[in-house]
Amino acid sequence: MNDIDDIIQTIFHEKQNISKTCLGSFLTNPREKQIHDLRVSVRRLESIYSIIPNSSKRKKIDIFVSSYQSLFKKNNLIRDLDVIIIQLLKNNLSGDDEIIKYIIDQKNEKLKDILNDAKKIIKLNPVELKKIKTNKILKKYFKMIDAYQSKIQMYLPIVVSDESRVKELHSLRKNAKKLRYILEIIPDKSYSDKIEKLKLLQKSLGAIHDCDITINFLEQYSKKDPVIDNLILQENKIRSQIYNDFIISSDSKIE
Repeated sequence: MNDIDDIIQTIFHEKQNISKTCLGSFLTNPREKQIHDLRVSVRRLESIYSIIPNSSKRKKIDIFVSSYQSLFKKNNLIRDLDVIIIQLLKNNLSGDDEIIKYIIDQKNEKLKDILNDAKKIIKLNPVELKKIKTNKILKKYFKMIDAYQSKIQMYLPIVVSDESRVKELHSLRKNAKKLRYILEIIPDKSYSDKIEKLKLLQKSLGAIHDCDITINFLEQYSKKDPVIDNLILQENKIRSQIYNDFIISSDSKIE
């Protein structure tokens, strides 16, 4: 086994352990930070898993990773509800406001099912890979870098020219995250500048996305009143400012 093989084996095992540790913390204290840490750990586990050839995987590995992926998807709503609460508190609402209480009730209800799933998943143990073929790993690694890079370059001109392209902004954000996590798998200083650019891109797009999910929630909230209309107006103003700052600071390419 050569150096790359050793690195991949070690990193993959490490990412499984980190995800399991974060899941344990989430079970003990399912708050915003623990949810965030678990989600990041699963993204990183997914990234390294995505470049491993099928010939090196085992059934137990598929079960381990797919279980964490499933939990990640279920946690999306919890994360979104946390974001909406934060955004509304920034607009001078308090924990005593009816809409905040409603969101918290929704979150707690969803959290029960997620915690039940988490109790089952925590019992799964990390699994070693079969023998890895370096040429297959590297081929897939660089192929995925090129694919995410191409998607970023495809979406950037679209979102820069039109702030209403919510779907494309979200897709750009997801591909920037995926590219960043892929680049971080194998230590390589030549990618340092690109990773930093991607972090900044993610931060701006993440702030826009937080506004979008808050606006979407408020527009669908059943109890319409002038307060809700004003909150939507404020969120749209915040979103436009973040978007304008993004346009000014963003590069046209991530090379």
